[in-house]
Amino acid sequence: MTRISWFLKRIPAHLTAFVMAVPLLFIFLSMCKISGPQWTRLWHAELPGLISNSFLLVLVVTFVSLFLGSILAWLVEKTDLAGRAWMRPLLAAPLVIPCYIVAVSYVGFLSMNHWRVFYGFWGAASLLVLGAYPYVYLLVWASLRRLDPALSEAARCMGAGPLRRMLKVGLPLLAPSFVAGAVLAAIYVLSDFGVVTLMRYRTFVSAIYGEISGRYHFEGAAGLSFVLILFTFAFLSVQDIYAGRRYESQGGVRVTARPVSLGVFQIPAFLFVCAVLGVSLVIPVGVLVKWFIDSLTAEGVARLWSFSLGEVLGAGLKSLLVSSFAATAAVILALPLAYWTVREPRSGWGRLISSLSQSGLALPGVLIALGLGLFLAKGAPQLHFSAVSMAAAFLIHFFGQAYQSVETGLKRVSIPLEESARLLGLTPLAAFWRVTRPILRPSLVAGWLLVFLNSMRELPSALILRPAGFDTLTVKVWTAASEGFYAQAAAPALALVLVSSPLLWIVFHEGEGRTPAN
Repeated sequence: MTRISWFLKRIPAHLTAFVMAVPLLFIFLSMCKISGPQWTRLWHAELPGLISNSFLLVLVVTFVSLFLGSILAWLVEKTDLAGRAWMRPLLAAPLVIPCYIVAVSYVGFLSMNHWRVFYGFWGAASLLVLGAYPYVYLLVWASLRRLDPALSEAARCMGAGPLRRMLKVGLPLLAPSFVAGAVLAAIYVLSDFGVVTLMRYRTFVSAIYGEISGRYHFEGAAGLSFVLILFTFAFLSVQDIYAGRRYESQGGVRVTARPVSLGVFQIPAFLFVCAVLGVSLVIPVGVLVKWFIDSLTAEGVARLWSFSLGEVLGAGLKSLLVSSFAATAAVILALPLAYWTVREPRSGWGRLISSLSQSGLALPGVLIALGLGLFLAKGAPQLHFSAVSMAAAFLIHFFGQAYQSVETGLKRVSIPLEESARLLGLTPLAAFWRVTRPILRPSLVAGWLLVFLNSMRELPSALILRPAGFDTLTVKVWTAASEGFYAQAAAPALALVLVSSPLLWIVFHEGEGRTPAN
């Protein structure tokens, strides 16, 4: 009876885990249906090229992003660089611009001015670096901000030189940030769809989309997806293995370190940071603004592409509705699961259910759309290619963000406080509403916003699962850009950037209060 009661109390958490695991389950089942000749075709005609293309791109983008993000974080946090106070948030600002919009702005800008567009590997790598370096920058910046200068000073007093202090003190403390940033950058590259498609560089995600949309070969897409899933979780396991071996700085009175003087390198460093901001932020936004102004003054543009202000507002409303539904469902479903894992931290089964529920966060959107589409085609065909299926894909993809936010908030709620409310005669629901909810509200809002804003920006799931005529802002941008009407992509692209702007505050604010492991 105890076990039955234990399970009944956790039915919502188990149902949540099942829903979040649906794409993985159906990708695996479809992969099992692949015949021997089909596997042979994939292995000889597809996999060798896809593996080499994808991992060459991952290698270059990860190393360049790691170097660039680390240097920028050190310059704005540990040196006397002029203007570093306003540079700190601006260097993270490219996060609010979806990378495919950056690609659209550069491809359109270069094409319309009759300049050469570097399609292929180098074009894709350059644009992905602009999207990946802020992840490394934020993680390393947060670690540098917490780095206790007393440790380096103690090593100096013991006779260690600058190089030895960096190798023996600084790097071990910053290593978790380097590893986490590298893993984030690698997964970011593996899951990208828009940039590699626009730059005509074939990777796993673009090949999977081609199998779905071109050949309607779902088994082949499932086989490629399974290989990509293995690589993705291999990267995550590297971070998990390393996380248990990291060094940490704890306790003690913090000493304010004197900024490193750049001396004669002050001007070159300032110009370097400005150049990064120029190519990653100023040029893309400036191009979009110019296109938007041109589209307002050019005659007949709306008739040419049937792209009126009303259509942009309609696409924005559809994006808002679907994203709001996904965000609300994510926060509601995250509550029982987070309660279980926080209140019973030693439960191995709870940790397993938690990890399974968050698996969508590590998967590319095209894989989630494929797995969910296979499930709906078999079990609920009336929901296939519908707004509900789009919202479900967003929910599965970004549920982990809501869960992590709610879990962090629940850890701040004192258990004796809840027990005191129960002793005063409140029911569990009343105790939650009157005691826990006010403390948890900031985390609930942050989790809702993270899921909502990322759902607004999601492209491949919207392209694959949308019903006919249901165009969101991302679909409007992609449709116009793929046909070469770059100026008509400006209005929905700018709308996405404006809607995504709160992400900068959330991410930068949270970066001041979290560790690299978070």
